[in-house]
Amino acid sequence: MKPLILLATLLLSLTATSLIAQTFEQKGPSKMPYNTATQEFQYTGTITQDSVGKNVLMVRAERWFKTFYKNPSSVIKEKTDSSIVGKYQFNIFNTSTGNKLSSGFVHYTFKITCRDNQYTYNVTRINLKSASYFGIENWLTPKNKKEEKNSAEYFEQIAEHLTNLESHLKEVMSAKATEGVQKIITD
Repeated sequence: MKPLILLATLLLSLTATSLIAQTFEQKGPSKMPYNTATQEFQYTGTITQDSVGKNVLMVRAERWFKTFYKNPSSVIKEKTDSSIVGKYQFNIFNTSTGNKLSSGFVHYTFKITCRDNQYTYNVTRINLKSASYFGIENWLTPKNKKEEKNSAEYFEQIAEHLTNLESHLKEVMSAKATEGVQKIITD
């Protein structure tokens, strides 16, 4: 009887774990990372950097905010000793008519969390500014051919912006880009 109870407990815990785990797949015309658990597009990553303290990584993160965004003080919404949360918006355009016409602003929330030897970044709540929340996931099921063509163009612009964000973040957070940061903190 005990082996059956143990087996049932094990199966239940494995099922619960698989439901909680975040799995990502590539979706949309530009193959953006899609979290199947939350059913949202998300850019996320954990980067390990050996022998780098949390304080050094936080200085690097602040430096990244100051170099990536034109006005970082308006982007940063919350800051603690181990994380920074920012919100940003950028314009997307429709070029199907041959002219570059504004189609609205895409908003997202960005969080970077630093610990000794690693940092984690998350880009979430990617949405089109409108009267109510309009997640870009809604573009996965376009209503007509024109909307399908436009949404493909919008996905491409969003993917380009967020891919640039990721690569710039990794570059600035690397030890090569910020060799003098350790000296600043220890002085």
